[in-house]
Amino acid sequence: MIQPEMSWARKPMGQSAEAPAPAGGQFSSTTQGPGATITSDPGAPIYNETQGKAAGFSDRMSEANAVFDEAAVSDAGQNLAQSGLSAIPVLGNFLTSKERQRFEQAERNFINSQLRRESGAVISPEEFRNARAQYIPQPGDSEEVLAQKKANRQSNIQSMQRESGPFYKPKQAAPTGDNPYSGMSNEEFEAELKKRNLK
Repeated sequence: MIQPEMSWARKPMGQSAEAPAPAGGQFSSTTQGPGATITSDPGAPIYNETQGKAAGFSDRMSEANAVFDEAAVSDAGQNLAQSGLSAIPVLGNFLTSKERQRFEQAERNFINSQLRRESGAVISPEEFRNARAQYIPQPGDSEEVLAQKKANRQSNIQSMQRESGPFYKPKQAAPTGDNPYSGMSNEEFEAELKKRNLK
């Protein structure tokens, strides 16, 4: 049998086929280092897997911390009666105020983000209780202890942000709860007061 001449279809030795150009509007990407993806989009962050997870945890911890700073939520979190009602199985959530419910949601958000970074997927009840005592305002906490816990939370947020890598940018805080000014910077707050002729 006569074999057809196919040398024209073979790739030259030592050369690789050229990758097709990306379609319009898409960004090409390359990989540099273990798991780090770089795109040609100048605004895209450069994250490896660890940094990407840390960035998500940073955002969640910051959001939770902003909730703790709301006076009504903080008061509900340190209210002994609300704490007791919350401890009632099944019915506790129905018996507590919306501020207490928001406090507990922020508590879970902060602690789970912190402990998943330290312990991985499985968090034991004992770990959660210890973290609550370490970071979260509790009934009977003195002003000094509350300030210390707040500093601990902020320190952990900053540590998580550093772990997110040099391209991480904190999310713009959204207003939380019933306070339209929460999440604003000092300059934005001052401008808002002037606009409303409150200053």
